[in-house]
Amino acid sequence: MWKYGNPRWCRARRLATACFQRRIVDLRSDTVTLPSLGQRTAMACSDVGDDCKGEDATVNLLQKRMARLLGKEEAVLVPSGTMGNLVALAVHCPR
Repeated sequence: MWKYGNPRWCRARRLATACFQRRIVDLRSDTVTLPSLGQRTAMACSDVGDDCKGEDATVNLLQKRMARLLGKEEAVLVPSGTMGNLVALAVHCPR
């Protein structure tokens, strides 16, 4: 039976903790993380447009892919889970 004082258990715990700590990626905000050179290049080379007017090719492609993946006619991209929940409620609840 392994106990907290067992050297093998302590070593395994240290290794697991070290592996876990190396895999943490902080995605809280764009003010905390900085884009890499590859990400900056992708942003600079991407097609842009107003997504509210249906002019953003990337957003349109994402919405079409999600609609196809989910077997729906259309999809909408929303920037937050809260907004997604609000849209879902508005769609399903009578007014």
